[in-house]
Amino acid sequence: MNKTTLSILLLSTLSLPLANANNDILMVKLDTMVVSGSRTEKILLDVPVSISVITQEDIQRNGAEQVGELLRDIPGVTITDTSVAGAKRVRIRGEVGSNVLILIDGQEISEQRSSHGAAPLLVDPNIIERIEVVKGPASVLYGSKAIGGVVNIFTKKGGDRAIQAELNASYNSSTDGFDTNAQLYGSVNNFDYRLSVSRADHGDRKVPDGTDDNIAYNNKDGVLENSSFDNSNVNAYLAYNMDKITIGARLESYKADTESHTDNSIIENGLEGFQLDLPKRDRKKASIFFEANDVTESLVKMRLDAFHQVRDRDFSQDLLVNVPNFAGPGSNIAIDLDLKTVFKQKNSGLQAQFDLVFHPDHYIVSGFDYSYDKMKSNVMTVSKTTFTGVPFPSPPLSVTDTTVESHQETKAIYLQDEWSLNDDMTITAGIRQTWVDTELDKENSSVLNKIDTNESRAVGSLAFVYSGIENTAIRAGWSQGFRVPALLELLEGTPHGGSGILHANSDLDPETSNSYEIGLRFDKQQFTFDGAVFYTEAKDYIATVSCSSSTASCPTPFAGSDTQYTNVNGANTFGIELFSAYQFTDSIFSIYSNLTYLRREFEFTEFSTYQTGHPNFEGRIGLEMATTYNNIDYWSDLYMRGAIDADNESPDSSAPSGKDTEHYDGWATLNLSMGADINIKTPLNISLHLNNLFDKTYTPSQESLISPGRHFVVKAGIKF
Repeated sequence: MNKTTLSILLLSTLSLPLANANNDILMVKLDTMVVSGSRTEKILLDVPVSISVITQEDIQRNGAEQVGELLRDIPGVTITDTSVAGAKRVRIRGEVGSNVLILIDGQEISEQRSSHGAAPLLVDPNIIERIEVVKGPASVLYGSKAIGGVVNIFTKKGGDRAIQAELNASYNSSTDGFDTNAQLYGSVNNFDYRLSVSRADHGDRKVPDGTDDNIAYNNKDGVLENSSFDNSNVNAYLAYNMDKITIGARLESYKADTESHTDNSIIENGLEGFQLDLPKRDRKKASIFFEANDVTESLVKMRLDAFHQVRDRDFSQDLLVNVPNFAGPGSNIAIDLDLKTVFKQKNSGLQAQFDLVFHPDHYIVSGFDYSYDKMKSNVMTVSKTTFTGVPFPSPPLSVTDTTVESHQETKAIYLQDEWSLNDDMTITAGIRQTWVDTELDKENSSVLNKIDTNESRAVGSLAFVYSGIENTAIRAGWSQGFRVPALLELLEGTPHGGSGILHANSDLDPETSNSYEIGLRFDKQQFTFDGAVFYTEAKDYIATVSCSSSTASCPTPFAGSDTQYTNVNGANTFGIELFSAYQFTDSIFSIYSNLTYLRREFEFTEFSTYQTGHPNFEGRIGLEMATTYNNIDYWSDLYMRGAIDADNESPDSSAPSGKDTEHYDGWATLNLSMGADINIKTPLNISLHLNNLFDKTYTPSQESLISPGRHFVVKAGIKF
């Protein structure tokens, strides 16, 4: 796309009809009602913690094919791919995915066998009503996995007529991929229902020609090989509404077939072939809930949830090593290694919440959470070694079959009191007691240690909100975090995902943290601002280090490329998050910015470093237009997204410097989105998204896949 074409597109977008401008800018106002910050409905301006909201309009006007892409521009949030394009994960304030709790309608998505314990965001964006992201420790209200924050996804429910329908479709030119969705929903005789079916089918990603400075990738005619995915989702919801009571149930089935790209930096030192594949990553869930309002004068709300979830995952890895002249001229050793993992996790949970008002100045939220994770995995390894040019025979075919069964049981009770001192000042204090039992039930490997651990801890939080200044809320808070290691980290590790094994560590201690935050929200007419300054100090932080590090305790023998989960001395994080937007007076234009400054320190035994792989500065700035003409809402968004460069240092005694350093270049892209919402009889929305207009080659520091080159996404949705 040349500069002339780009100029024409910009001018045509900004010259849309200007009559009857409604002056609505495309952002969340601070009078939006949210529930995740305090686990009860409250306007965003007065919530005592940092929280960002993605509305249904935001989702509708976004060209993302996955939920992770919707979260990318929230200050303090980073999206990762771990070489798998179809399974995005989320980090908050530098914390890895295992420290971020993912909820759907308040119920946890648990994955004990994923990388760093992180649950990928396998949810169809078309069924989402809104997303609330709590940033910073939320362990008091949401449990140990919320040490970094919470992503709470609220799904669409019923409608306002007996029979309604919705169709959505999009096309992404970077993958020649299609996303399709069909929904049937409505409300009949106090019953709400919704049935949704969707599919996302994307081919290999097209990237700019050449190579990225960070990754020497497999480039065939500008295509990132083995980066395709094919995901499908079926979702059914049914609820019955009485006067003050709602009873409902939901069934979900999400199937994912994703490939894993391998960059050329892995295929070296005799490694001629390396391929990962995830042909099956499925999630099935059944849940029921009961909600009652105004039960008694003191019990203003009661909510009960029960659910059962099953995750099935297949993982295969093929590795081929060929080392010539290893024992002299003409000699050769060839190793063909195949690994296959079949994994199943069953997760059952029960949650109860009671909102109590014994005094008009005190609003108490109390409850208990219970979950039981049962995991079974089988790893089969087939190894064939062939010697040539040497006076001894090749060894026989080696086959190992390892089965591991384990479980983790979590119980917790919590209590939070919101105390209104006066009309301008609110204090919120909470406490949570958690008990976690972890046990290795069955295994046939001599490597694993038998464990049966019981961990418990109480964590607290305290926050102040002052709203005595018009249209302004000042907040300050302290909160604690607590996370028990996942089954993957304690027991199993993984032989997949690299040239070496990631070893488990049964001696891991729980992570703990203290976080401090001050923030300011302001919302008046044309200007909206939400900013926060935070500092988090974590102890016994769980990270991965080289087995050659003095911190590690890997079993012997281990390969030089092996790594292990271990507790580092600490992780200290300082950050600033800023969102601001200004709408020009009597204009259809507005400007906005989402900016994050983050500085994170790891304290290893060997050394401490601020080079932890996260850029100090990243964000998005843009110019928006919104206007209405003849019942059609026109909008456009011209924006730049980017980050500065970053380094990642980790201890490695085999390196001359005693540490291994990986560098990520800074990057910036220019993008343009435009669309129209037609509100005549049958609502129709269409949009066009022109991404990476200057065809920049880049890889975000927390991802391992090169981002798409210049491409477009076209999207349409209609409701009947």
